[in-house]
Amino acid sequence: MKSKIYFLTLILATLSSLSFVSCSKDDDKDNKGKNNPNELAVTGAVAEKGVTWADIEGYVNNTNKEGSITTPVEKYGIEYSLADGSGKAVQKLGKGLSENKFTVRITGLKPNTEYQYRTFVLPGATSSEIPETKYGKYNKFTTDKEAEDPDVLDISTGDVTSTGVLFDGLYYDFEGIRATITKADQDITTVSLKKKVKYDGKTYALSSIGENAFASCDKLTSITFTDNITSIGKGAFSGCNSLESIELPSGLKEIQPYTFFYCGKLKTVKFPSSLKSIGEYAFSDCGLTSLYMPNSVETIGKLCFAECNFESIHISESLKEIPLKAFVNCYKLKSVYIPKSVTKLGESAFMYCYDIEEISLPETLVEIGEYCFQDVKELTYLFIPKGVTKIGGAAFNRCSKLAQVTISYGIKSIGSYAFYDTPKNIKMQITASTPPTLGTEAFKELNSYDNQRTLMVPASYLSAYSSNSTYKKYFKTIKASE
Repeated sequence: MKSKIYFLTLILATLSSLSFVSCSKDDDKDNKGKNNPNELAVTGAVAEKGVTWADIEGYVNNTNKEGSITTPVEKYGIEYSLADGSGKAVQKLGKGLSENKFTVRITGLKPNTEYQYRTFVLPGATSSEIPETKYGKYNKFTTDKEAEDPDVLDISTGDVTSTGVLFDGLYYDFEGIRATITKADQDITTVSLKKKVKYDGKTYALSSIGENAFASCDKLTSITFTDNITSIGKGAFSGCNSLESIELPSGLKEIQPYTFFYCGKLKTVKFPSSLKSIGEYAFSDCGLTSLYMPNSVETIGKLCFAECNFESIHISESLKEIPLKAFVNCYKLKSVYIPKSVTKLGESAFMYCYDIEEISLPETLVEIGEYCFQDVKELTYLFIPKGVTKIGGAAFNRCSKLAQVTISYGIKSIGSYAFYDTPKNIKMQITASTPPTLGTEAFKELNSYDNQRTLMVPASYLSAYSSNSTYKKYFKTIKASE
């Protein structure tokens, strides 16, 4: 008898276990709430998710096989929290229960974070059989990763060095909310900068390139800036002999001295309209074949474009002075137009520009510096406007094809050797009422024994010039203008 009782107990326990297993299917999405018709059960599954949100479908079993409601439902929804159990669980109620199904959208989630959730149902007040809230089992999901910002470069895996954080051939340093490139590996070939860099959980605006940062990187063929770059340090790209073209960032106001010095293959540069100044030697010894200086530029430094390969140039209409040797030895330059903003041409500004055929000077020009156009071999005609009061020494020395020169009435002095060794048959016209003072050998022709020079002056001033022994020394003929 005891054996029979034990056997029956075992059978009942087994059936009870099977019943529990059946109920465990409540949280299977495919079950869709079709559980025991006499029990209220809920299930749930993620229908869709994003970076900061998730749509969760819930299923409620409150009908029998014929579809009749067996237990009224007062409210239903989703309860969720972080998967590690930290933080308070949040409930979001569902709306619009249709065919035992509802959807709840939960928002405000963190990217790439694991959450746990379960569905819940509170039976209606008329139900005495199931008086408490019923829950499904917990399931988990992970929100999507946040999309990478194309303007941000994450250098968190970079190596920390005494020069800065090294990442992909560039060294970065940080100050406040800004980052600077302090140095580049010598073997670097191409660079495309991002607006921001991320390091150690913080994001910095990449705003500057330090002094000599890319100096002598002679394998560098191209660099792409962003508009965030507002400062490029002195000598930053000097000696980059493989660099062929540059488009400077739109917010740049100043090009520091020596920035692109000795970049022999650099042919073109696009300047931003924000640019105010170009430092000394900035593009000296470059291969530039064209120059369009924006009208925003107010100052340029000495030798800034020395020994470039220009044939023509556009000079800023805000520039007041062309300084010492700014364009010296640009031997391919064909023509020079000086805008009316310029009042002074500095010493040797266009010296050794052998191929200049045409020079246009504005009436606002006051001074032509020493050696300014020395050895301009192809120039044949020259007009000095009325604003010029001083022509510096050797300014047009050895201009070997200069055949005709007109100097307007504003002239006060002509420096030593100003027109030294110009052609023996040059025709000179001066319209000043008083003969300008002359420096040593101002008009001397190298082979003075064969002087054929002619000076023409207004008839009313002829006596003043023809009686001047210095002028008589340089000109075989002094006569009234036609």
